[in-house]
Amino acid sequence: MDDTEVTMAVRDEAEGTHVHLYVLLDRSGSMNAMRDDVIGGFNGFVEDQRTVAVGHYVLTLVLFDTTDRHRVVFDAVPIHEVPALTRDLYVPRGGTPLFDATWALLHRASERAAARRAGGAPPEQVIVAIFTDGEENDSKHITGPRLREGIGRCERAGWSFLHLSAAPDAYRDPKAMGLHDRAVHRFAADGAGARSAFDTLSFRTTQMIDGHDLHSLLAEARALGTFDPPAPRAPSPPPPPVPAGRRRRRRRS
Repeated sequence: MDDTEVTMAVRDEAEGTHVHLYVLLDRSGSMNAMRDDVIGGFNGFVEDQRTVAVGHYVLTLVLFDTTDRHRVVFDAVPIHEVPALTRDLYVPRGGTPLFDATWALLHRASERAAARRAGGAPPEQVIVAIFTDGEENDSKHITGPRLREGIGRCERAGWSFLHLSAAPDAYRDPKAMGLHDRAVHRFAADGAGARSAFDTLSFRTTQMIDGHDLHSLLAEARALGTFDPPAPRAPSPPPPPVPAGRRRRRRRS
């Protein structure tokens, strides 16, 4: 490669879109009932994401449980090179230190973002996807309010979050973390539910990479039947815009 080709390659690298997807995957003991479906669902998700038309797309997979709250399996691997998740790598055990694990991932991602800035590398579009079948029950270091502050800073920096959960109250932990209900997908706590959740994750991730805003994403998700609205509770967040041609129902006070 001559100097001209090198210069063109550097320019293309700088001008292209850079996406970094962080997947935080629950490896607690209760996930054992859907172990093979989680493995198959994740691998199918990666195959789907390989078709996304983006120049630079890397994936980091982190597992968490009581024994290891931050087990990095794949670290910023180009999406076309991500190996298959296997039974040897994914062995459910222990409890669910969700807050500790999420904080550790944010810290890792923030350090990478800072290093890229310092080195003059283009910023990445950061998407954080959390996949769990249960609720926080084992964090020792990080509280909900502290995590809420950290996620808030990341969101103000332009990061996006998705939380996929089969917990009885799938919205409780995300609410404590400061995530909007619209960032949450509730799925059935079984193999079919896990595979369906990865399909939803693929759809939502692709839409985020393509630049759709959240309301457009919701409209398309409803059309595909993949959006699971939260159960009503007070106080409720502001409702999404009403699509054209539909009347807004009056809310009871």
